[in-house]
Amino acid sequence: MEQGPPQVPPTPEQEPILTFEEFIYRDPDGIPYHSNFCLHFIAGLSGDTYRTTKYYKKFASEHSEIATLLCKEIQNTWDKYSYTFKLIEPFEKDLYEAYKLMRSCGASDQELFS
Repeated sequence: MEQGPPQVPPTPEQEPILTFEEFIYRDPDGIPYHSNFCLHFIAGLSGDTYRTTKYYKKFASEHSEIATLLCKEIQNTWDKYSYTFKLIEPFEKDLYEAYKLMRSCGASDQELFS
């Protein structure tokens, strides 16, 4: 049986960037597609781990204003109310902008959403 060429996952440059509608899409349980993306902006081990990645460092260096804003706002919401997806809805436009910027810094969707 003849096999085709090995399947190579697309590079971040080849992978299409999500539209805003795709980014905020919620599954039947109300969980948004971007659910893990906001972890880049929380305090503690999870956030610290994301913020040590090459793409995040480049993003924060080149776009410090939005990085600082999201860290402050997401962390403030997380600390006060415990985490629910409903509470981050006011930040979805800023999160989407950060997503697009991180993609331009070489990150793939898999890295950003896992």
